[in-house]
Amino acid sequence: MNTHCEVCGIKYEREQGYFLMGIFFGYILSFIVVAITLVILLIFFEPTPFVYIGGASIPLIVLSPVIFRYGRLIWLHVDEVLDPRVSDADKAGELPPPHGIDLMLQHQNESEDFFYKRKDSE
Repeated sequence: MNTHCEVCGIKYEREQGYFLMGIFFGYILSFIVVAITLVILLIFFEPTPFVYIGGASIPLIVLSPVIFRYGRLIWLHVDEVLDPRVSDADKAGELPPPHGIDLMLQHQNESEDFFYKRKDSE
């Protein structure tokens, strides 16, 4: 996974363990997949409990990569809405590039917790 967005420069992982909340959203997506599968099995078939387990496991296993990806993606969007990383003025490019102490702190923290890379004003 990339560390920063190529378009806006936002760092994806704010801190260690940042995407643990993405697991919660993955659980929700998994529940939706299993619930839909079980309802379809119940409506169209009269399966045994073992068929329910197998029938729900197959789509869940097949869709695991998609669930993993979109669970993290949903968490990124929810977190950005709840706790924006930059101001609207910074996103619009109205603030000048960092200089002085801000520039020093940016380079000092860049490898660890630098959230946003401002684009150079050209």
